[in-house]
Amino acid sequence: MCKHNKMSEKFKAFSVTIRPKNGWNSDWEEVFLSWVRKHCEQIYAVVERPGTNSAHMHTGFITRGEIEPKRVTEKLKRVFKDLTVNSGSNWYACCKVRRWFTGHGWETYLSKEEGHEVIADNRQQNIKDLLCPNVPLADRKAAAAWKLMDFYSRLWEEYRGDAKPYSPVDCVILLNQCGYKYKRITLPKNGKELRGQAVHLFRYLTNYEGKDCIDDEVDSMRSAPKCGSCGNWV
Repeated sequence: MCKHNKMSEKFKAFSVTIRPKNGWNSDWEEVFLSWVRKHCEQIYAVVERPGTNSAHMHTGFITRGEIEPKRVTEKLKRVFKDLTVNSGSNWYACCKVRRWFTGHGWETYLSKEEGHEVIADNRQQNIKDLLCPNVPLADRKAAAAWKLMDFYSRLWEEYRGDAKPYSPVDCVILLNQCGYKYKRITLPKNGKELRGQAVHLFRYLTNYEGKDCIDDEVDSMRSAPKCGSCGNWV
């Protein structure tokens, strides 16, 4: 099923840890730096060598264009594919890619161990302006929730036009159709979460200022007609 409601964002600043099973060595370094020269504007990378087979690399870099974090992981795994096969090095949590946020003290973190070696550093004065803003988790969740409602509202406009929903049931019907019929979204795994999203979408579309209790509105949907075969609102 399509997952178009998983609205992936793109970024330029990433922090990455690469920990090969048999340790980081010159072969890995050569391949990595060759990739960096092609795809990155700025980079800071260090190798830590706490033991023979424990050497690993921490890096923060700015890519030339915006990209999804999961794509960075995919690209790096493709780049290192031959090395992992030849050395028998399994990936199991070997490559961790995250966004590079401001205020996380990465300069200190990257050199936190004794015996670290800087293998690349072309940071410029504007690098802090290119890092991802360190937004509190609660604010990120709120922004994601509003973005989801905005996405659902565009689906409503596409399939329902200017009509307003009469009740949350209308929104449940739309979400079911977009999931099962039009293959535009991935629906929640349980009906309670789906009904909750429908209630919020109903309020979002109608600027609802009625009852504060979402349970009352969810309960009101239980008497709505359902499909005899699948049990969903139709």
